[in-house]
Amino acid sequence: MKKLNIGIFKVLSLAVGLAVGLVLIAKISFESSYDKFYPAYDDIYCVQYEYSYTDGNRSLDNLTPGAVSYYLQQEIPQVMYGTKASYTSSMGDIYTENRQKLTAENGIIAVDSNYFRVFPRPVLAGADPSVILGEWNGALISRSMAEKFGGIDQAMGQIFFIEEYPGLGLQIGGVFEDIPENASLRFDVAISISGIDHIYRQWGITGDNPEHADTPSTMNWSSNSMYMSRVQLYPGTDPASLQSAINNIREKYIPEKDFESQGYSVDIVLKPLASEHAASAGTRRTNLILGIVAFALILAATMNYIMIVISSLVARARGIAVRRCYGAGNGNIMALVFKETLFNLAVSLVLAFLLILAFRGTIESVLTTSLGALFSPRSLWVLVLTVAAVLIVAAWIPGKAFQGIPIAVAFRNYADHKKLWKQVLLFLQMALASLLITLLSLVALQYTRWTNADPGYDYEQLVGCYLSGVPRDTRYALMQAVESVPGVEEVGTVEDPLILGGSSGNNVYIPGETEPSLHIADLYEANGNWSELFGIDIIEGRKAASPMEVMVDPRFAEQICEVRGWKDGVIGKSIVVSDHDGSSDNPYTIVGVFDHISISPAIYEDNRPVTLFYTDDPMTFLVIRVSDLNPEVTGAIQAALDSVDPERFELLTYASVVNDIYTPVRTVRESVLAAGLVTAVIALLGLVGYTADETGRRRKEVALRKINGARPAEIIGIFISGIGRFSVAAVIIGCVLSWFIFDMLLKSFELKVQPPLWLFFVTAAGLLAVLAAVVAARCLAIARTNPADSLRTE
Repeated sequence: MKKLNIGIFKVLSLAVGLAVGLVLIAKISFESSYDKFYPAYDDIYCVQYEYSYTDGNRSLDNLTPGAVSYYLQQEIPQVMYGTKASYTSSMGDIYTENRQKLTAENGIIAVDSNYFRVFPRPVLAGADPSVILGEWNGALISRSMAEKFGGIDQAMGQIFFIEEYPGLGLQIGGVFEDIPENASLRFDVAISISGIDHIYRQWGITGDNPEHADTPSTMNWSSNSMYMSRVQLYPGTDPASLQSAINNIREKYIPEKDFESQGYSVDIVLKPLASEHAASAGTRRTNLILGIVAFALILAATMNYIMIVISSLVARARGIAVRRCYGAGNGNIMALVFKETLFNLAVSLVLAFLLILAFRGTIESVLTTSLGALFSPRSLWVLVLTVAAVLIVAAWIPGKAFQGIPIAVAFRNYADHKKLWKQVLLFLQMALASLLITLLSLVALQYTRWTNADPGYDYEQLVGCYLSGVPRDTRYALMQAVESVPGVEEVGTVEDPLILGGSSGNNVYIPGETEPSLHIADLYEANGNWSELFGIDIIEGRKAASPMEVMVDPRFAEQICEVRGWKDGVIGKSIVVSDHDGSSDNPYTIVGVFDHISISPAIYEDNRPVTLFYTDDPMTFLVIRVSDLNPEVTGAIQAALDSVDPERFELLTYASVVNDIYTPVRTVRESVLAAGLVTAVIALLGLVGYTADETGRRRKEVALRKINGARPAEIIGIFISGIGRFSVAAVIIGCVLSWFIFDMLLKSFELKVQPPLWLFFVTAAGLLAVLAAVVAARCLAIARTNPADSLRTE
């Protein structure tokens, strides 16, 4: 029965370690495989603008004007296709002809007719996507979206409308297979960019070429930078060889003087599509920490398995020696151990698979990825290699130990001299447990630091909704409807809701000068009650009250005063800002300085100076400040919105947006938590097994000590001190390694926690206390045993 229990524990502990470790490795593989399911992904490149500023700084922008990809294809023979795409800002909501609201979970995108040539998807119904998207009202939808229409056949030919362009009736001409989760561009609805041109013409918006008034605005070179441009090169083309041709296009079409007058120059660069996500700083950090955690967990589980197998050496020594008597060599002994390990590993993998299925919901929630996407054919080879490595290590080390059993054991008792092996294995488990638990504490501390960072405004009491594509009169009606709701303190509109980050950049000039004095983050316009809405203090001057007045933040005031040598502050000074109507003859006047605010989440730091302009008009985001955020108030606000236009507007709380923003950090935190707990349990169980072996091996010594007057506490102390010598070293090493890893992960962040020394001391002391308690509990029985019982077996 005891052997059965040990066998179950040996397999089960390995199964738990493999379950968590393999899931984390699959997540790393998933994050590294973005866009690699496209047939020609090696030949697809992202087109980016590289901005070089007069102060020496550089920045890359993934968004370009609409003409770029088209002319790269037209004028460079090595470019097979050029395409562009732009997400709409309609929050994924579409409306059928009878005003039924349907939500495209993965969003709505506007693409040109080449898009599905570069990024092909199986077409389930309809004509060639390039033909459909060549029509101004053509659209394609995904299989999942078609199901919301009642099925593929029912969806074909239907007319729908989107929020942003309510006057644009779009017809479903085809259905494509759902786009995999590891795609950098995922969407459920693709509309034709020609449709946007059609609407723009109705609005009187045309291209930027005065010689060709019929040029669509989606083909601009110097404005409308809203497109994700991609090119597919002919196989074997080196993108570096195209740089000269790209530079010629830039010099030919981009109005360089316009950019230079705004303080920067522009270059066009190509970046491999496959590295856009995988090589990003955030993905590299996440993969690094998940890789460390997975390696530590699987290593701990493997070491525990090996320790259990080596602990059975005494019981199995006679059987191995008998095999040698019948001619078994070292190869036969190793083969025997490999076969046994292979069987145990197979059982562990089955149990691991069942555990993964049992916790499927939790895994998908924490990792924000479905199991089907995690365990794709592309990731399986990585998992197979991992399992193969576990098999080799878990079989080879015990095999070498078993090969050392002499043939004479068949005729006499065998004394276990593998104590050092077990101590090394237990040392590694404890060090790994200490590493992961301390790292978990540090990650949790950093997560708390980020989520509790003061953005400079009270977002806990804010709710809002997008108003893109909503007529001006409807926006006013919405504001009036919401103002009457009990519990609502302030209602206003803004162009930049602050919480999302990514504010547009512009340049600040002094009237009459052509060189910019400052590069800023521009919040554009907001209503006059902006400071009351967000709870932001005006620390100097007053609020803006007319369209030619502007407010700035302290960074702006400090930096421009330093650049210009102003000693009397910024209030009353005149400035011109790019992308705004002001000019040297009619500049903006700085009338106020508002308190420090964060214009991006703490994880995406943006320390640029900030400007805010005044407007009476309702902007594209409705902000509502409430006295108390509760379901009754939000329900009443939603009802007020629905009273103006039923089921069109979705109310968002700022707190929920913040929660979504920090999902990647929570993924890391909860992954480390799961791995840390599993590793700690495995290490403790390994300690239990080691202590049981030690007490059994030293039972005669314990009996003699008791005969000589040793008390139970003294005997327990002997075992604790023996294990404690290497346990303390293991825990310290784990704590130190966790600090180095944590520091390496956060090097690029400005807002990071400084790990307090007490955290390491408390973690180490806690771990050592638990270890001592486990050893004491296991040794208590033998410490109280009658010495005669122990000596009788000798």
